[in-house]
Amino acid sequence: MDIDPGTGEIARKAFKDAGVDHFVSLVLGPAEKTLPDLVTEGPFDLVFLDANKDGYVTYYNTILELGLLRKDGVLIADNVLKKGLVVNATDINPSVTDEYAMSKVPHVKEFNDLLAADKRVETFLLPVFDGLALVRVL
Repeated sequence: MDIDPGTGEIARKAFKDAGVDHFVSLVLGPAEKTLPDLVTEGPFDLVFLDANKDGYVTYYNTILELGLLRKDGVLIADNVLKKGLVVNATDINPSVTDEYAMSKVPHVKEFNDLLAADKRVETFLLPVFDGLALVRVL
C-alpha cells in the first residue's frame, strides 16, 4: 500500500524485476481509506508499515481488528527508533535539533508502548538504521 503513485510505480517495477509481482499486491491510496477494502483480499502473511507516524496506532489497530494479518503473520513497522530520539532525546543525540523528527517522537513512543502492552502479538525491536519492529500475531 502506498499513498504516492510515483513510489508505488517504483515498487511495482521492483516487484516485477524480482519476479515476485504475482505474489505481491500493491494498493494505492491513503491507508485509512484503503485498509478496510482489503478485508476481502486477506488475511495477509506480511504487512510493512512505513507511513505518517501519527497514524501508526490507528493503522495497527485497524489491521488487527479487521483480521488483515493471519495468525503468525508479521507486521514490520519502520522508524520505531526515529533517529534514536525515542530512547535518547538529549543533547548527546545530534538529531535532537531536527524539529521534524522531534515532532514525530510522541507518536512513535505511543505506538511502541502499544506494541509492548498488546497481548495479541509478540514484538521484537530490531535496532538497525531507524529501527524496525517485527510484530507476530499470536
